[in-house]
Amino acid sequence: MVRLERARWLMTALVTVITAAAVLVFGYVAAAIDAHARQTRAEDRVELVVNGLARAIQHDDKQVLDLSTVIDDELAKGSTAVVVAVRKPGEPWKQAHTYQRSLMPDDTQIATLATPVEDHADGITYQGRRFTGTDITGRSVTVAGSPVFWNDWDNIVVILAGTESADDAGAHRTLV
Repeated sequence: MVRLERARWLMTALVTVITAAAVLVFGYVAAAIDAHARQTRAEDRVELVVNGLARAIQHDDKQVLDLSTVIDDELAKGSTAVVVAVRKPGEPWKQAHTYQRSLMPDDTQIATLATPVEDHADGITYQGRRFTGTDITGRSVTVAGSPVFWNDWDNIVVILAGTESADDAGAHRTLV
């Protein structure tokens, strides 16, 4: 009788341990899926902003960049940072417009990010490029870039948009 009682308690303990382990594994998987979904949402948001604004930038007959449509656009006024970088061939990048500049990398990194975006412009489609890095204060950011081009204009324009990466420093996993 004592053996049967002991076996019953051991089986109860075993089932409890297995259940607890399964709950922990499922919690970890749910947290990982949630973190991935948040990061994807952040990346999609910056790509939407950068591609939308790239289509809004215009220039006039004197080849002066007209940023009024970008400045007034709702995409450029939200929680997403925006930098419009411009350069003439052979010259360094200049920032023609910025919004929430502190959410973007420093000037050196902006130039580093803008160059591959320019290099991947094929003249027909807007090819977005995605990067991760740190902003001026050291926070993790997701940045997307898109070239802006016209056949009758020599200057090179790249628009970059960035937002804080969806990294929650493990806070969600702590709750689970």
